[in-house]
Amino acid sequence: MMTERSDKSDKSDKSYLLAAMHGLLGIGAVAGGLLLMIDPSGRLLNMPVTLLEKSPFSDFFIPGMILFMVLGICPIVICIALVRRVHWTLAKKLNLYPERYWALSIQMVTLLPDIQRRYTV
Repeated sequence: MMTERSDKSDKSDKSYLLAAMHGLLGIGAVAGGLLLMIDPSGRLLNMPVTLLEKSPFSDFFIPGMILFMVLGICPIVICIALVRRVHWTLAKKLNLYPERYWALSIQMVTLLPDIQRRYTV
């Protein structure tokens, strides 16, 4: 016999799913960012420098640092905050939607590369 879940447990399950996705994103980005910072030529990841021809970068160090910080550390912090329900004053001040938990609002930072890619010609 199936039982219905309460709204509270359903929200909790969704928070854990979001936390897991951010955790996986963060782990992959930290690894990729570190490899690009260790070897800015991109050879460790089999990435040719020709990928950067139309960019302002001459090697992969700065893109690796951006990958490490923005798509690595930030999602890991959000993952921890979603699981532990951490309350940080600075994060609450930066929250775009004060009626919601700050980590749900700040997690939109990880969507910026997707939004930028969609609207770039």
